[in-house]
Amino acid sequence: MTQIGHKPEGANLDYLGLNHVATAYWNLHPAELVEETIGLGQGVLTDTGALAIDTGEFTGRSPKDKFIVADDTTEDTFWWVV
Repeated sequence: MTQIGHKPEGANLDYLGLNHVATAYWNLHPAELVEETIGLGQGVLTDTGALAIDTGEFTGRSPKDKFIVADDTTEDTFWWVV
């Protein structure tokens, strides 16, 4: 495995089951991350210099996902199923 970047002593990916990784990038500086991302064709620089990446159709959380916390405001508002 090729390892690029600043790898902490004793760190490895085997315990995660990642033992067939060709190249591992460790703790790259932001400029190095941008360079690698553009070089791999995974992103582009915008006209303002920001890195833009298209992550596809299914990104982030679903807008239909809702989480309500039981507190003084909501305690008597919802039917809490336990």
